[in-house]
Amino acid sequence: MTFQEVKELHEMGFTPEQITQLNLGSEPEPQPEPQPETQPETQPETKQEPQPELQPEPDPVSQKLASMEKTINDFIVAMQKNNLKTASVNLLPDDQINVNANTALSELIRPTIKQKED
Repeated sequence: MTFQEVKELHEMGFTPEQITQLNLGSEPEPQPEPQPETQPETQPETKQEPQPELQPEPDPVSQKLASMEKTINDFIVAMQKNNLKTASVNLLPDDQINVNANTALSELIRPTIKQKED
């Protein structure tokens, strides 16, 4: 890519990284030289013992996060079980609800005044 082409691309609004990528993509790739065909030598098959796959050690941070997540989930389950055991609703009988509502409204409209005794 010539300098003039790079300049024109820059004026069009392309970033230097984009121009570099375009330049890398425009270069012809070198053709690999053909290698003469060789006959693979036949070797007696040997049994290869499978190597045990090594599992990478878990990251200590991810272990800690997994531990904390398990603890939180266990705590939530315990709270839900406790809430189900102790769940209760204090409902007043229907006739008492009306009496309490009337008393509260009458106190708002005409409060009772307590007199001081001397």
